[in-house]
Amino acid sequence: MNKTIARICLIFGALGLIMSLAAGYLAWSKVQFIEGAQQVEGEVIDLHQSRSSGSSSSSYYPEILYVTQSGEALTHVSSTGSSPPAYDIGERVPVYYDPKNPRKVEYGSGFSLYGAAIILGILGGTFLIPALVWLVVTRRSAGRIKRLKESGHKVLADIKAVEEDGRISVNGRFPYLIVAQWQDPKTQLVYRFTSDQLWFDPSDFLDRDQVAVLIDPANPSCHWMDIGFLPKQA
Repeated sequence: MNKTIARICLIFGALGLIMSLAAGYLAWSKVQFIEGAQQVEGEVIDLHQSRSSGSSSSSYYPEILYVTQSGEALTHVSSTGSSPPAYDIGERVPVYYDPKNPRKVEYGSGFSLYGAAIILGILGGTFLIPALVWLVVTRRSAGRIKRLKESGHKVLADIKAVEEDGRISVNGRFPYLIVAQWQDPKTQLVYRFTSDQLWFDPSDFLDRDQVAVLIDPANPSCHWMDIGFLPKQA
């Protein structure tokens, strides 16, 4: 199951990275185009209504009239529609056109100009950020376990319970945790230790009352429970 989670996170991360890169490319392309374009003021002269099959609402595509600096009057019908319409007939909008190809245009400002890149970037972030968080947490956990195996202090803790970890769920299933308790003989403080997540119920395989735990002597809460005695999940 841990491999399944890793695979899901990697897929999410790859999708998020692709969408984020695409968003960056879209934004960069817009900026590059606008930097080399001529800007004029256009006017919305019509709203083309379109209704897709099976939809009860219509989308409206603005038709914009603009005049190039050479005096040529041209119109442009947007390929992006919205419901309700994003513009009103008669509304003035900034238009950017390619001096070499005046029919190649971008129009609007802010979200209307960069909306596609913004939406794609947000979608990419929703996939990429959780994957990055998982990667950071996984690497930190691996580093902590490595340090404890190299220099941790071994103690025997009393096994107290097997609990479900409600912090994570995969297909409606929760992983299990072995819970153990140990009292520091020097400070008399009691510490609660938990195992790594297990995707099977280990209750039937706990053939002992105590379990070995590696702790950081300076901070016993930093620990790793040795559950190597449990069978491996198929």
